[in-house]
Amino acid sequence: MNCDDFPEHVRPNQSCLESYRLEIALARKKKWPYHAIATLLLERHGLTIHPRTIGKFCDRRRIVKGKGETQVDQPAIRTRRSSHSPKQPTPAEKSAFDFDESLPMETWKTRTGSRPE
Repeated sequence: MNCDDFPEHVRPNQSCLESYRLEIALARKKKWPYHAIATLLLERHGLTIHPRTIGKFCDRRRIVKGKGETQVDQPAIRTRRSSHSPKQPTPAEKSAFDFDESLPMETWKTRTGSRPE
């Protein structure tokens, strides 16, 4: 068995447009609208794609009409916090509904000693 027989692995969450990223960026740099890019991809590559999908692809990768692909220091998409432990709220952030699981739960009876009327 030859190594060339296996197709290259593609992440399951990777966009099918990633292969055409340069072509899309060049078209957007020349101010092409999304529907024209969709038509171009259909004619050249047989790829049927909705113009809105191309728009979302460009937004996430910061491909701008008239500029092409732009480089920005901040990521285009917010990512989740990478810490394993949740952030502990400060005393000012605690609300009346927060409780410490290591202590017994406070109820109306433990607070007042009698039933509310």
